[in-house]
Amino acid sequence: MYDNKELMHRFAKVGRMAMGGRGRHGHHGPEGPRHCCHRGPEGPAPEGGHHGPHGRCHGRGPSGPMSPMRGQGRILAALADRDGLTTRDLVELLDVRPSSLNESLGRLEARGLVGRSQSQADGRQVEVRITDAGRELAQAMAERDPSSMFDCLTDEEREQLGALLDKVIASVKEARTDPERGTA
Repeated sequence: MYDNKELMHRFAKVGRMAMGGRGRHGHHGPEGPRHCCHRGPEGPAPEGGHHGPHGRCHGRGPSGPMSPMRGQGRILAALADRDGLTTRDLVELLDVRPSSLNESLGRLEARGLVGRSQSQADGRQVEVRITDAGRELAQAMAERDPSSMFDCLTDEEREQLGALLDKVIASVKEARTDPERGTA
Protein backbone atom coordinates (compact mmCIF):
# COMPACT_ATOMS: atom_id res chain seq x y z
CA MET A 1 0.00 0.00 0.00
CA TYR A 2 1.35 3.42 -0.94
CA ASP A 3 0.78 6.14 1.66
CA ASN A 4 1.12 9.87 0.95
CA LYS A 5 4.78 10.02 2.04
CA GLU A 6 5.75 7.09 -0.19
CA LEU A 7 3.92 8.60 -3.17
CA MET A 8 5.60 11.96 -2.53
CA HIS A 9 9.01 10.27 -2.47
CA ARG A 10 8.34 8.57 -5.82
CA PHE A 11 6.80 11.70 -7.33
CA ALA A 12 9.87 13.77 -6.35
CA LYS A 13 12.21 11.09 -7.67
CA VAL A 14 10.47 11.05 -11.06
CA GLY A 15 10.69 14.85 -11.15
CA ARG A 16 14.43 14.79 -10.44
CA MET A 17 14.97 12.08 -13.04
CA ALA A 18 12.97 14.01 -15.62
CA MET A 19 15.34 16.94 -15.13
CA GLY A 20 18.33 14.65 -15.75
CA GLY A 21 19.17 14.04 -12.10
CA ARG A 22 20.13 10.90 -10.37
CA GLY A 23 18.39 10.39 -7.06
CA ARG A 24 19.41 12.55 -4.13
CA HIS A 25 21.97 14.57 -6.09
CA GLY A 26 19.34 16.86 -7.59
CA HIS A 27 18.72 17.26 -11.26
CA HIS A 28 22.40 17.43 -12.17
CA GLY A 29 23.40 14.08 -10.74
CA PRO A 30 26.72 13.35 -9.02
CA GLU A 31 28.70 13.95 -12.23
CA GLY A 32 27.27 17.43 -12.74
CA PRO A 33 25.14 18.68 -15.61
CA ARG A 34 24.29 16.06 -18.23
CA HIS A 35 21.42 17.34 -20.32
CA CYS A 36 21.33 19.32 -23.56
CA CYS A 37 21.17 22.79 -22.09
CA HIS A 38 24.53 22.18 -20.40
CA ARG A 39 26.33 19.89 -22.81
CA GLY A 40 25.55 19.30 -26.41
CA PRO A 41 27.52 17.60 -29.18
CA GLU A 42 29.55 20.79 -29.54
CA GLY A 43 30.35 21.00 -25.81
CA PRO A 44 28.83 23.23 -23.13
CA ALA A 45 25.74 25.23 -23.92
CA PRO A 46 26.17 28.91 -24.71
CA GLU A 47 25.80 31.42 -21.91
CA GLY A 48 22.34 31.10 -20.51
CA GLY A 49 21.02 27.67 -21.38
CA HIS A 50 19.05 26.05 -18.60
CA HIS A 51 20.89 28.05 -15.99
CA GLY A 52 20.34 31.47 -17.47
CA PRO A 53 23.00 34.13 -17.74
CA HIS A 54 23.73 34.05 -14.00
CA GLY A 55 24.50 30.34 -13.82
CA ARG A 56 21.49 29.59 -11.62
CA CYS A 57 19.26 26.63 -12.28
CA HIS A 58 15.78 27.50 -13.46
CA GLY A 59 14.34 23.97 -13.24
CA ARG A 60 10.91 23.86 -11.65
CA GLY A 61 9.50 21.28 -9.31
CA PRO A 62 5.91 20.67 -8.26
CA SER A 63 5.89 23.47 -5.69
CA GLY A 64 3.97 26.72 -6.14
CA PRO A 65 5.15 30.34 -5.86
CA MET A 66 4.45 30.50 -2.11
CA SER A 67 6.32 27.29 -1.40
CA PRO A 68 9.11 27.69 1.17
CA MET A 69 11.35 26.26 -1.54
CA ARG A 70 10.53 28.85 -4.25
CA GLY A 71 10.31 32.58 -4.84
CA GLN A 72 8.36 34.59 -2.32
CA GLY A 73 8.12 31.62 0.03
CA ARG A 74 11.92 31.41 0.23
CA ILE A 75 12.11 35.10 1.06
CA LEU A 76 9.58 34.74 3.87
CA ALA A 77 11.32 31.65 5.21
CA ALA A 78 14.69 33.47 5.23
CA LEU A 79 13.24 36.51 7.00
CA ALA A 80 11.37 34.38 9.52
CA ASP A 81 14.73 32.83 10.38
CA ARG A 82 16.78 36.07 10.31
CA ASP A 83 14.66 39.20 10.24
CA GLY A 84 16.16 42.51 9.13
CA LEU A 85 18.38 41.19 6.35
CA THR A 86 19.45 43.68 3.72
CA THR A 87 18.47 43.21 0.11
CA ARG A 88 22.13 42.49 -0.62
CA ASP A 89 22.09 39.75 2.05
CA LEU A 90 18.94 38.24 0.55
CA VAL A 91 20.39 38.30 -2.99
CA GLU A 92 23.43 36.35 -1.79
CA LEU A 93 21.55 34.03 0.56
CA LEU A 94 18.86 33.07 -1.94
CA ASP A 95 21.09 33.22 -5.03
CA VAL A 96 18.69 35.42 -7.01
CA ARG A 97 19.09 38.46 -9.24
CA PRO A 98 18.51 41.82 -7.49
CA SER A 99 15.74 42.68 -9.96
CA SER A 100 13.92 39.40 -9.23
CA LEU A 101 14.26 39.94 -5.50
CA ASN A 102 12.91 43.49 -5.71
CA GLU A 103 9.96 42.35 -7.80
CA SER A 104 9.10 39.66 -5.24
CA LEU A 105 9.61 42.06 -2.34
CA GLY A 106 7.21 44.51 -3.98
CA ARG A 107 4.54 41.82 -4.17
CA LEU A 108 5.15 40.72 -0.58
CA GLU A 109 5.07 44.33 0.60
CA ALA A 110 1.78 44.98 -1.25
CA ARG A 111 0.29 42.00 0.60
CA GLY A 112 1.51 43.35 3.95
CA LEU A 113 3.92 40.45 4.52
CA VAL A 114 7.18 42.43 4.60
CA GLY A 115 8.34 46.00 4.96
CA ARG A 116 11.43 47.74 3.59
CA SER A 117 13.33 50.63 5.14
CA GLN A 118 16.70 52.33 4.90
CA SER A 119 19.35 50.70 7.09
CA GLN A 120 20.27 52.69 10.19
CA ALA A 121 23.78 51.20 10.10
CA ASP A 122 24.41 51.96 6.41
CA GLY A 123 22.11 54.41 4.68
CA ARG A 124 23.00 52.90 1.29
CA GLN A 125 21.41 49.58 2.24
CA VAL A 126 17.73 48.61 2.43
CA GLU A 127 16.64 46.33 5.28
CA VAL A 128 13.72 43.98 4.89
CA ARG A 129 11.57 43.06 7.89
CA ILE A 130 8.87 40.44 8.06
CA THR A 131 5.50 41.54 9.43
CA ASP A 132 3.38 39.54 11.88
CA ALA A 133 1.18 38.42 8.96
CA GLY A 134 4.31 37.36 7.04
CA ARG A 135 5.62 35.43 10.03
CA GLU A 136 2.27 33.62 10.40
CA LEU A 137 2.30 32.67 6.72
CA ALA A 138 5.93 31.51 6.90
CA GLN A 139 5.05 29.34 9.91
CA ALA A 140 2.04 27.86 8.13
CA MET A 141 4.18 27.08 5.05
CA ALA A 142 6.82 25.41 7.21
CA GLU A 143 4.19 23.20 8.82
CA ARG A 144 2.46 22.25 5.56
CA ASP A 145 2.99 18.67 4.48
CA PRO A 146 3.50 18.59 0.69
CA SER A 147 2.44 14.96 0.54
CA SER A 148 -1.10 16.02 1.47
CA MET A 149 -1.69 16.67 -2.25
CA PHE A 150 -2.42 12.95 -2.51
CA ASP A 151 -5.27 13.10 0.05
CA CYS A 152 -7.79 13.37 -2.81
CA LEU A 153 -6.92 9.87 -4.06
CA THR A 154 -8.69 6.68 -3.05
CA ASP A 155 -6.62 3.71 -1.86
CA GLU A 156 -7.02 2.12 -5.30
CA GLU A 157 -5.84 5.30 -7.05
CA ARG A 158 -2.82 5.52 -4.73
CA GLU A 159 -1.87 1.97 -5.70
CA GLN A 160 -2.25 2.78 -9.41
CA LEU A 161 -0.22 5.98 -9.13
CA GLY A 162 2.49 4.26 -7.07
CA ALA A 163 2.76 1.43 -9.60
CA LEU A 164 2.91 3.88 -12.52
CA LEU A 165 5.63 5.95 -10.84
CA ASP A 166 7.62 2.79 -10.08
CA LYS A 167 7.30 1.81 -13.77
CA VAL A 168 8.60 5.23 -14.91
CA ILE A 169 11.51 5.07 -12.43
CA ALA A 170 12.47 1.57 -13.61
CA SER A 171 12.26 2.62 -17.26
CA VAL A 172 14.52 5.63 -16.74
CA LYS A 173 17.03 3.54 -14.79
CA GLU A 174 17.05 0.91 -17.55
CA ALA A 175 17.51 3.55 -20.25
CA ARG A 176 20.53 4.93 -18.40
CA THR A 177 22.24 1.57 -18.25
CA ASP A 178 21.24 0.21 -21.68
CA PRO A 179 23.12 1.97 -24.52
CA GLU A 180 20.62 0.51 -27.02
CA ARG A 181 17.85 2.59 -25.40
CA GLY A 182 19.82 5.79 -25.68
CA THR A 183 20.86 7.71 -22.58
CA ALA A 184 23.68 5.78 -20.93
